[in-house]
Amino acid sequence: MDFSITKILDRYLDMESYGTSLIVKEYCHFPRFLPLPCHIEHGWTPMSTPLNSDLRIASYKKMMLVFNQRRKNIWLKASNIPVFVIGAPFVLYRQMRKIKQNPNAKGTIAFPSHSTLFIENQYDINTYCRQLAKLPPKYHPIDVCLFHLDIKKGKDKIYKKYGFKVVSAGSKIRGSLDFVRNFYSIICQYKFATSNEIGSYILYAVEMGLPFFLLGGKTKAVNKNLKDPNIGSVVTINSYKYGLTVHKLFNTGPVDKISSSQYKFVINELNIGKTIKPNILKQNLFQNTGLRYWLILAPAFWFFFCLVNLFHIILPENITYKIFIKLYK
Repeated sequence: MDFSITKILDRYLDMESYGTSLIVKEYCHFPRFLPLPCHIEHGWTPMSTPLNSDLRIASYKKMMLVFNQRRKNIWLKASNIPVFVIGAPFVLYRQMRKIKQNPNAKGTIAFPSHSTLFIENQYDINTYCRQLAKLPPKYHPIDVCLFHLDIKKGKDKIYKKYGFKVVSAGSKIRGSLDFVRNFYSIICQYKFATSNEIGSYILYAVEMGLPFFLLGGKTKAVNKNLKDPNIGSVVTINSYKYGLTVHKLFNTGPVDKISSSQYKFVINELNIGKTIKPNILKQNLFQNTGLRYWLILAPAFWFFFCLVNLFHIILPENITYKIFIKLYK
């Protein structure tokens, strides 16, 4: 049996990125102590095809949850695995926790295009910093929210050199609600949001009432040694027709209100008011279980869950992170 770290994460640990499985369990009252018998889109994408990694994992879990009807239609063209529209798990979390923008919110939070384990997002940080600094006074103070991998690469030092405060939602992106909790504790403190690239944060910001605008030059994503199975060697916004449409919608320069077209886009992409009801989702999840689930997946989930938590108890988080990265690569 192949016990590669990728297969363990995909099949046994039930550790969907950014705590999405935990959010879905809470949403539909599925037992937290059981592995979720489905796969979930972890973020928004302008792609016109399913992610290859999603197709691979869903082929084992036999059920898929996607953000919206657009993504559902795309999925149905590529797979016969049952698919349901859940919306964005982050938004479900915000709604269940009744998180709102702070009445004393001020300034702007910037979400620069971020790297991943296998993708290096490239742009001129110095130029971007100068553009942020030149925003009109009402958009200040401006803080920068960086992905933890970019902080490990030292990119935070460049932003700090220009006087920006750097914040982060943290590095616990699997098997924990820490990331989404930290994300909303950050974003609710601001009046505006911005980035140099389109991404999930557009939906999360606008849905909570923060006007969002794009700022800065073009970015490109470099797929190092083609280790990410979902994109080509180099990707820019021009790679996706729908991405260009969304980019144009938010490439307005600094704004202080959400336009009707922007709001309509976000409502559609989050499938607000049309997501699957909790009781129906729970029913479908249990219908998707079988002997393999109860005899293999559930026991394996408990075994690896205890093993991972034992590592966290014995070793500091930075050490377990380095071990995980070494194994994953």
